[in-house]
Amino acid sequence: MYTLKVEELRVPVGAMLEVASMLEKTGLTNTVNGSDEDDDVILLEISYDKDDKDERKAFDQIESVVDNYEEEEEDDEN
Repeated sequence: MYTLKVEELRVPVGAMLEVASMLEKTGLTNTVNGSDEDDDVILLEISYDKDDKDERKAFDQIESVVDNYEEEEEDDEN
């Protein structure tokens, strides 16, 4: 069974190279929906089969990269 899940991520510009590399390796369907120049983020929509363990894991890893980048940015500001 194929259950399509679509998520929109706010990817910091500084993390985009790593995210793009991961997207290329995993083959997840993605679309750039825009940007927020005030926050220096790219709005990225990613589609995956939530019942496919490999696709779900790939999405989770991408989400983790974004979260870790944001945490590191916060730590650098303090």
